[in-house]
Amino acid sequence: MYIRLAKWEETSAITHFFNERIDLHHDGLTSGELRCPDGVAAAIRRKQLLVAVIGLRLAGALRFYPRKGSERISLYQFAVAEPFRGQHLLRQMLDTLAPHPIESACPIQSSFNGYYEHNGWKLEGSSATRNRWVLYV
Repeated sequence: MYIRLAKWEETSAITHFFNERIDLHHDGLTSGELRCPDGVAAAIRRKQLLVAVIGLRLAGALRFYPRKGSERISLYQFAVAEPFRGQHLLRQMLDTLAPHPIESACPIQSSFNGYYEHNGWKLEGSSATRNRWVLYV
């Protein structure tokens, strides 16, 4: 498996990858913009989209944003293909962003909170609607 920045010519394949794997009705999503092809294209142009590739197949993809004024990175969007789930692929991808801590906002009632809690993320704050999780890589 090879983890690297996405290439411009992969834009449509990555957009399709996200669209096939992101359920807009999942309790962890707050916006349909995660399926917007323009967002994927912009992230690739800014070098803020990682892919995990096995042969010619995408196993995972994630969008991230370096936070202005801090040494942290925000995890914006991710998806892992079914055959590769449960193999810590997301963590491997995030580790390539080291040594910067990774932040993720998650709706208070989302099932994703359990993922963060059980995979080494630290709860660093909450608002009325969201938890703020941080992973120190």
